[in-house]
Amino acid sequence: MTKGCVVCALVDARALVKTELATGERVVVCATHELVHRRTGTKAATVHELRELVGERRSRARRERLPCDELGAMLIAGFAGERRAGADRRR
Repeated sequence: MTKGCVVCALVDARALVKTELATGERVVVCATHELVHRRTGTKAATVHELRELVGERRSRARRERLPCDELGAMLIAGFAGERRAGADRRR
């Protein structure tokens, strides 16, 4: 695999795998984006759709619209609310 991840352009061959699109085409992605693609339960039909589906996910509104599996629900519950109870502890 000489190409980098089609989503984030990562080129470290140790982290690259292929994922299958709905059309049967296999494209190179990093392992993180392959996992996210698999966990969405939806196969993207194009590279553009794949980028939209698994790309930047930091927006809470976007995350809340995506389907969530059991592990995802547990992680969301575990990190809900304040990230640090004592924000002033670093002084």
